[in-house]
Parts: sequence; structure tokens; C-alpha cells
Amino acid sequence: MSDDVAAEHREPSADAVFVSAERAAEASALPGPLARLTKADVSTLRWWLVTRIAVLIAVGASAWLLTSGKGKPSGIFARWVQWDAVNFNVIAQFGYAGDGSRKAPYFEAFFPGFPLTLRPLVNLGVPVGLAGLLVSATALAVAVVALRRLGDLEAGAGVGERAALLLMLSPWAVFLMAGYSEALFLAFAIPAWLAAKRGHWWLACALAMGASATRVTGLFLALALIVQFALYAKDRWTKWPALLLPFFPPLMYTVYQHQRTGDWSVWLTAQKENWNRTFTLPWDAWESTWRGAFGGGQPADFTWMWRAELL
Repeated sequence: MSDDVAAEHREPSADAVFVSAERAAEASALPGPLARLTKADVSTLRWWLVTRIAVLIAVGASAWLLTSGKGKPSGIFARWVQWDAVNFNVIAQFGYAGDGSRKAPYFEAFFPGFPLTLRPLVNLGVPVGLAGLLVSATALAVAVVALRRLGDLEAGAGVGERAALLLMLSPWAVFLMAGYSEALFLAFAIPAWLAAKRGHWWLACALAMGASATRVTGLFLALALIVQFALYAKDRWTKWPALLLPFFPPLMYTVYQHQRTGDWSVWLTAQKENWNRTFTLPWDAWESTWRGAFGGGQPADFTWMWRAELL
């Protein structure tokens, strides 16, 4: 028997058997594309489903408990169209020109990633409130599975699922259900970091493009990827161009808005004129927050939000 034929009939190594058995034990036995999910992923998604149902129930109950008089609260989906969710929905339906409800510049303060995901659903006739819930809920499912895998990769089995559960149970997780951009940002950002930790740099930076198209904080992710790349990447000379990818969406958005408005910094202009947000020193920001929390003159709901920010 030749060496090649003999090699084909050799028993698999102990390591190979162990790895195969380990993967088989982790497999979820789900059909089709879902087969890539492990049992730990499925367990995390169960928590995702339970917590999302709990949030829906809590919001529905609070609307009835906090409504005064004899009138009924607004519809279940309409309750989620509040604050910035309104702005995202306007952009999704009318573009950055808006619906005439705001004086420009205003909607330019919001990056296009989230409205672009809403638009196909809105065009299909899905109510805007429901569309926001669907996008955010789906995005959060992606984010928590990635967080589960990242946590286990960094700190061992079981850590990732606990981290994902803590994220979903945190008080701020309500924004991960509403029609806000946070969940979609995490659905790009966490998988991007996971891909970087695994050495898949083009994939990591492509995902980071989605993050930077969704929120300006994607630029901080891009900088973090550069540091990670400098410290740990192999074959740097063939992979470094990938690091440029996350900077393209903000650049293209800036060029687009300049063509519309003639202002290269219209995003900053809209932030300053409508929300009084500017670049400032850390201690000045702390003073402003303290004044909002304890200086008086703020409505009660704003006062507790300012105080929460101090924590």
C-alpha cells in the first residue's frame, strides 16, 4: 500500500476527534442557515425573546398606568414613535428635506444608516412604529449573538451569554427596542470587533462601515480597529487598506450634505442649533450636566435624566 493510500486510511488524531466531538456537542441542530448557531447562541436568543416580550409588556402597561383622565393611551406601536424615533421616521419617509415640521438644518444631525433600513419596510406599507421595532429587535438579536461569542472568546465559556443578558436587562436596553439607531449600531460594531479578534480584517472593517454609517461613534470604532491592527495583525502590508473602509460612510455623508446645503459641517451645525451640542472640555460638560441635574429650571422628567447621566 502506498504512503498516500495509507494516509487516507489512517485513524484521525485524538485532537481531531476531540474538536469534531466538541463542535457536534455545540451544534444546535437547526435547519438551513440557522445551523451555524450553536446551543449557546440559541440560549442567548431565548433570553432575547423573553426580554423583548417583557419590554413590550412593560411599555404597554405603563401607558395605561400613566394615562390620566378617561382617554385611552395611544396605540401600541405609536407609543414607540417618540423623540428621535420621530426624526428617523421622517427621514425614512421624506428624506433629509423632511416633512416641513422642522426648520433646517435639523434632520441632518442624524446619520443615514438607520433610516435606510427603515425605508424598504415603510415603502411596503409597514407602519413606521412597527418598522422601527422590527429593525431594532432584529439588530439586537444579531448583536447579542456576536457579544455572546466575543465574551466566550475573550473570557471563557458562559461569560458571553451573561454579558449579553446583562446588556438586555440594563435600564438603557429600552433604547435597543425602540426605533433608535443604537441596536443597529451594535449589530455592526460588535461583529466587527469579533471579526477583528479572529483576524478577519476585511470583514471587520466592512462591518465597521455599517457602524459608521449608522452613528458618528463608528469613527471611534474605526480608531480602535487601527490600534488593534497595529498590535496584533499579521500580513499588515496586504490588509492595512481595509482600515480605510469605516471612514468612507461619514465622508460620503458629508459630501452629500454639502451638495444639498452648501455647508461642509452641516451635521455639526444641526447639532449645535437644535441640541446645543458642541465640542467642549470634559469639565465644562460635567458642569453643564450638574447644572441640569440640580440647578433647577428643568422639567421633572429632564431632571432625573440629567441626574442619571451623572452616574
